[in-house]
Amino acid sequence: MDVEQLQSFLEIARVLSFRQAAEHLHITQSTISSRIHKLEEELGLPLFVRRGNRGIQLSPYGEQFLPYVRECLETLQAGLDQLAGLTNSLRRLSISSANPFANLILPRLVARLYRAFPELEVEVIRTTGLSDKIFAMVAEHAVDLAFVNGAPDQYQHGLGGRDLEVCPVYADDLVVLANPQHPLAQMPVVPISHLNRETVILMGEGTSVTKLGRRYLERQGVKPVRTIEINHIAAMKETVETEGFLGLLPRLTVFPELASRELVALTLAPPPPALYTYLVYQRHRLPRPLVRQVKEWIVDIFAQAQLPCRLLLAIAADDGARDWAPEVGAGA
Repeated sequence: MDVEQLQSFLEIARVLSFRQAAEHLHITQSTISSRIHKLEEELGLPLFVRRGNRGIQLSPYGEQFLPYVRECLETLQAGLDQLAGLTNSLRRLSISSANPFANLILPRLVARLYRAFPELEVEVIRTTGLSDKIFAMVAEHAVDLAFVNGAPDQYQHGLGGRDLEVCPVYADDLVVLANPQHPLAQMPVVPISHLNRETVILMGEGTSVTKLGRRYLERQGVKPVRTIEINHIAAMKETVETEGFLGLLPRLTVFPELASRELVALTLAPPPPALYTYLVYQRHRLPRPLVRQVKEWIVDIFAQAQLPCRLLLAIAADDGARDWAPEVGAGA
């Protein structure tokens, strides 16, 4: 039983004519007859009876079935109208992101949004870059969609009543960096205890990278001679290269320098944990087809860029159809 069969039954019941109903539905009479035949076979009951030259009428079974079919189709249309209202009401999309997603992926994603939906106003909200703050902005409806960093499962629990959707996007290894001439860079495997004798540069206080890095060192019982916080990735890399210090950064922020051997990643035992990046949005604020499109673009961007991380993003079957468009002529 499908919607087309029910629509055909309802129209025939209205006009009491297969020919007229077929014309109204812009199909052939043989098609509408086939639909009713299949519907009657599935029900095991006749829905119409012929009155000789006087045409057709509803059978007693058809009369009983009619109000339920009408209610079913009206409910379905109401649902479709509701979805159409949700998808067409979005005129502006605000996005925020922590690094390295903000530098590597977000510009390409925003460009695709502009090309695909020129009527949609896309605003990138610049913040301090702290993931906890960006996450709170989504929860407070200050941002529609965001990309935040954290430990595995960090944002999967403790959300309370917040109607938030949290999707892991990728896992990026934290790496301890050194100048290629550093003594530890000459070792095939570096025991973590060797960091007790080093100066380690971390990102600024409050960043997910620093939180995860400090937790890693503490759990391994490591207390470097000194830790320095530099909240600027380029300055961190420069300091590691020129001053002989070690640095702790996500691999995505340094993969060009690692490829060129300007810097090396120490092989530590045990290795540092992975930094996860999550997509966060209000579950009922964004149209599901738009979210699905964003996810598909991210997967495609990662495939094209061949970034050195583990893509985790899953696109569920219920994420919605691909086709979506904002309201035509929408303003700010």
